Parts: sequence; structure tokens; C-alpha cells
Amino acid sequence: MDQISEIDGIEYDRDLPLFDGDHFSGVFDPENPDARKSLLLEIFGLFREECGSRVEAVERFLGQAADTVYRENIHFIAGSAANLGMARLAGLCRGVEQAIIVGRTFDLSACRVALRREYESSCEAFSADPLVR
Repeated sequence: MDQISEIDGIEYDRDLPLFDGDHFSGVFDPENPDARKSLLLEIFGLFREECGSRVEAVERFLGQAADTVYRENIHFIAGSAANLGMARLAGLCRGVEQAIIVGRTFDLSACRVALRREYESSCEAFSADPLVR
């Protein structure tokens, strides 16, 4: 994917990993990789289903960023991405949340594009990781 350009009013680290496989270190029995893979794929499927619809909701959103619906969707994506080790997507969403909290204006259109790209890139990185192959 192309490098995400800077979004005026949003601060997040574009150098964070798309997916950090070490996020799950010590969580699974190393002697049972099939169980690990099965559970991770199940969790990832739920993530794609739930967060995919939330990303779409943000893309369709035409109101103001401070609106509750927008903030709730961004917050949900941030938490879910962080739980799966998708640091950059979580960082983008936390940056958007922080901008909303402090009342900083930002480009909603650029944010939509960045959110979609980071979501897709994070999903691709997760799918390609040896943990789930």
C-alpha cells in the first residue's frame, strides 16, 4: 500500500508496525500451533466482520467528528485493533480520538482514506503472518 500522507490535525506514528505477531507471545501453547491458528483466524474473522462495518460507517459519515456515532466507531476500531496487535491502525484511531477530545479540527475526508488504507493494510499483514499460516 502507498504511504499514508499526513492528516492535518491528527497525530499518529506511521512507523508503528501494521501487525505485531509478538503481541501474542506467551498467550498460546507453542506445542499446539493448530489450536493457535484456529483461534486467531476465528478472532480475525470477527474483527473483519465487526470493524469492517465500522470502517464503512465512518466512510459514509457526513456529520461532524465530535458526533457520538463517529467517536464510538473510531473508539471501537481502536480497541479491537489494539487487541489484535494492529498497532498502526490503533494509533491512527487513538490520534483521531485525541483530536476530538481536545477539539482540534481535522480533515474528515483524509481521515476516511487513511482509515480504510490502514485497516486494509493491517488485515493483509495479519493474514500474511506466520502465526496464521
